[in-house]
Amino acid sequence: MDNEYVLIINDVEYHFRLKSQKIVNLEKTYGKNIFEIVQEMSFNSMTDFIGASLISPTNINKYDLMDILMEKYSLREISDTIMTQIAVKSGLIKQADLDNALD
Repeated sequence: MDNEYVLIINDVEYHFRLKSQKIVNLEKTYGKNIFEIVQEMSFNSMTDFIGASLISPTNINKYDLMDILMEKYSLREISDTIMTQIAVKSGLIKQADLDNALD
């Protein structure tokens, strides 16, 4: 789907998209807006963001998911690539804005 970020790790497809209610829940939990949460880059906030955005598979907890991701990606890659692409696919930021910021 075009509005989901999809990763394949060990032949398992992981689908991510941060939906509105999950954003509201994260903002209530942290007392910050979603952009501040993403910029914080604490392991806990990254885990909560990734866990909240997981659409499928549904039978995995956020800590196990982070362990799976860290087998293939560094924390920096999770933040800079995976979380950023989830934000783009979820409509938090536009790909064009991201491209312009990288130029």
